[in-house]
Amino acid sequence: MRGETVHLRDYLRVIRKRRHAALLFFAVVMLIVVLVTFTSTTKFIATTKLLIEKVEPYSIIEYRYVAHDPEFYTTQYQLIRSRPVAEKVVSSMLKDPVSAASLKNEFTYKPGLLARIFGSTPSKDVNPEVWRGTAVKVISSAIIVEPIRGTKIVQVRFVSTNPKFAAILVNRIAEAYIEALLDMRMHSSGMTLQWIGGQINDERDKLEKSERVLQEYMRDSDIITIENKLAVLPQKLSELSIQLTRAEAKRKEFEGLSERLNSIPESLEGADSMPVISEDPIVSSLKIHLIESERKMNELSKKYGPKHPELRDAVNDVNILRQQLNQEIRRVIASVEEGFKLAKINEKKLTELLNESKQEALEVNEKFIQYGVLERDVETNRKIFESLLKRMGEQSINEEIQSVKVFHLEKAETPRRPYSPRKTLNMIVGLLIGTLGGIGCAFFMEYFDNTVKSPDEIEEKYGIPVIGMVSLLKSKGKDGDDKRIETIVMDEPKAAISESFKALRTAIMLSSAESPPRSLLVTSMGPEEGKTSTSINLALAVSRFHKKVLVLDCDLRKPRIHKIFGIDNSKGLSTYLAGDDMDVITELADGGLSVVTSGPIPPDPSELLGSKRFDTFISNMSEKFDLIICDSPPVMSVSDALVLASKMEGTVIVARAGKATHDMLSKGLKALSDVTARIVGILINAIEVRKGDYYYYKYYNNYYSYEYSEENKEGH
Repeated sequence: MRGETVHLRDYLRVIRKRRHAALLFFAVVMLIVVLVTFTSTTKFIATTKLLIEKVEPYSIIEYRYVAHDPEFYTTQYQLIRSRPVAEKVVSSMLKDPVSAASLKNEFTYKPGLLARIFGSTPSKDVNPEVWRGTAVKVISSAIIVEPIRGTKIVQVRFVSTNPKFAAILVNRIAEAYIEALLDMRMHSSGMTLQWIGGQINDERDKLEKSERVLQEYMRDSDIITIENKLAVLPQKLSELSIQLTRAEAKRKEFEGLSERLNSIPESLEGADSMPVISEDPIVSSLKIHLIESERKMNELSKKYGPKHPELRDAVNDVNILRQQLNQEIRRVIASVEEGFKLAKINEKKLTELLNESKQEALEVNEKFIQYGVLERDVETNRKIFESLLKRMGEQSINEEIQSVKVFHLEKAETPRRPYSPRKTLNMIVGLLIGTLGGIGCAFFMEYFDNTVKSPDEIEEKYGIPVIGMVSLLKSKGKDGDDKRIETIVMDEPKAAISESFKALRTAIMLSSAESPPRSLLVTSMGPEEGKTSTSINLALAVSRFHKKVLVLDCDLRKPRIHKIFGIDNSKGLSTYLAGDDMDVITELADGGLSVVTSGPIPPDPSELLGSKRFDTFISNMSEKFDLIICDSPPVMSVSDALVLASKMEGTVIVARAGKATHDMLSKGLKALSDVTARIVGILINAIEVRKGDYYYYKYYNNYYSYEYSEENKEGH
């Protein structure tokens, strides 16, 4: 319950209540376990151990990094369980007469229990190929491979009904696996060598062809001379470039001198001041002599007259020197012009020579580029050819090295103890599953049980008090006498159920602080929940309290009160409400209790119950009796109970334990609330104490030593 601590006794109560379902589940589980355990075929398991190691191929040329391969062992396990290994096992066992006999006996059809019961027999004509294929398929699927954690050791197992056959077969599986690895290795190596050999032949032809093409090109292009030229041409081009640069500079120098010399006048006046002329040694020497002669002439002219021979000789010398100086100046000018012409010619020739050298270099480069292409083809083909030769050599060496090493560590021995069935373990597991499953089944059923079970649950969920609880009454007592719940208060006033109705009486009397209700409606949400028995027993309990009580059978659809008391029902409430004023009250032998039966069933009961005549009848009866108890139809079936609830001072709802659901109770309470019914409380009826719904209710059972059981639906 919400807000409350769940105790161990609550769990025990659920188990005790649902013990029949738990015991049924336990019995079924144990029955299945026993049948499976003691009817299963005895099987034996044989185990052999293999050491499997991965070996990386050895390379004599280069170092190889060994990478971790997580899929290696998974692949080996699948190979052990593969069809080729199973085929090798079958083939090897068929060669041995003893093994062949055990193999055929193992895979021969044996009729099962049902086949033996119905007389089914296997066909004697079995196709050998079909039988062999079946054996291979079964062996392949039945091989068990289990690696030992932290090691490279693998356990290979096989289960069979024949222990000796299981040991022989699992050893053959290990041998067949090793043979399969060898076959795969040899086949793979052969295919690799064959492919490499074909590739070597192709590459050899390519290499020879490329070498012939290169040789022909070298011969046709005089590649040796080209190589020499290719070595000399760069230096030649460099030197020609330098010479051309110098020639251009020299030509420009002469061009500048020529332009300056062309500006000298015809008289050559001032020509000797130019560096190119003044620096000439002859001109410089003549100039010195001329200056000396002019000085001498000037001195003589001061001493002698113009016709003096010495003066005239001096003048002649000066004139001769001037003529010689002018001649030399013209010679220098002419030499500069000639040098300018030669510089231009030299520059032109060097330019032509440089261009020719460049063109020659381009042609040589083109030929050498083609030579390089052909040479690279030859070199590439040679490397491929040499690589294939090296690969063939490595493959020949690796062919003798296994990539997987397998050692048969332990051969399987004939198992002495059966592997299956494990009877003790199966029984223990069956007990655990049966017990836990039974308990789980009990709680599962309790969880999905939506019926009324606990008074605390009702009070917390709906806010309506539970004013009474009545246990289930067995139909017969210890002495064999029939028991009737309808009159239990009168028949056995000291019984525990009678005390329950007396407690209900007290709760109703104390339900109001001012005065107890004078008219009371007893109804339920569904049929057969104990409304009638509650109405009568409550009336009997109140009448024993020296009160005058009237039981009114307002169930005008399925009345029962007249049957319980054996009263004529030809007249009753329906006849009175229809307008007949005859007396319809029947007083019972017990002076305090009177009954009004339903009377004949009318066509429309709800209109009669809702009439003013019914209100007048209730008002009149309230003056004569201390309490009027009305028995009505269920709330959820017809509207009669709602009509009555609006007219009564109090309403008691009867909810049968294990039948009345919370959905019905919620809807019924809402309907009663809509008609402003005053609900006194809820009575939980037909409690099965032995199921543990209300363990504290056993107090009554122990105190009064009274046995209870389920009563027939008509009476309860």
